Amino acid sequence: MTTTVPGTVTGILRDASVTDAVAYLVGDTPYAAFYGTAGDRRGLLAVRVGEELVEQDLGGDPAPASAMTIPRASYEKFPDSASEVDTRLLYEWQAAHVEAYIEINSSYPAERILGLESVDAEGGALVMLDGMIEYDTDPDVRIAVLEKLAESESRIAYESILKGLADPDPRVIIMAVTIVEDWGDEEIIPRYLEPLLSHPDADVRERVAEIIESSE
Repeated sequence: MTTTVPGTVTGILRDASVTDAVAYLVGDTPYAAFYGTAGDRRGLLAVRVGEELVEQDLGGDPAPASAMTIPRASYEKFPDSASEVDTRLLYEWQAAHVEAYIEINSSYPAERILGLESVDAEGGALVMLDGMIEYDTDPDVRIAVLEKLAESESRIAYESILKGLADPDPRVIIMAVTIVEDWGDEEIIPRYLEPLLSHPDADVRERVAEIIESSE
């Protein structure tokens, strides 16, 4: 489990306000992520692995790593139950790909898309991409995530791409439809595509009709 600590964390960035700190172990290595605001930006402020400040974001000057404290926090290992496997994979990926993770958590969509370019669609990255399909607010980012997920043949990627069929933005749906067309799965059309023939967006209906017609 993770330990989330609200309040102030000292010694990360000058003129930055930390609202949350998440601390846990990756193997035997203490790992912490600090979130908050700096100026007019919100997001990931800094990452610490052991006693070392690995990266900082959002502007400002980093304080010495020795000045960092996590009030009332403790590091805890994740349980080994199957339900925690995806979470463990995600945090291990974050620890190993700090620079990409910081870009992907940027408040600017263009930076998030740029960060995706260095991501391999495997392991913990798939857990992160799945979350972006559901929670990223920018449709262009969600389209980029679908394109990245299409590089994988894993269960997580399959289920994440199907989520794109219910996206609120028609462009995202069309990207997801285009991807599943290449799967060659006979159940895809009646189960997932035919219901989209009644979608309120004309472009979605047209694209789905094209796929169904070409499959006959």
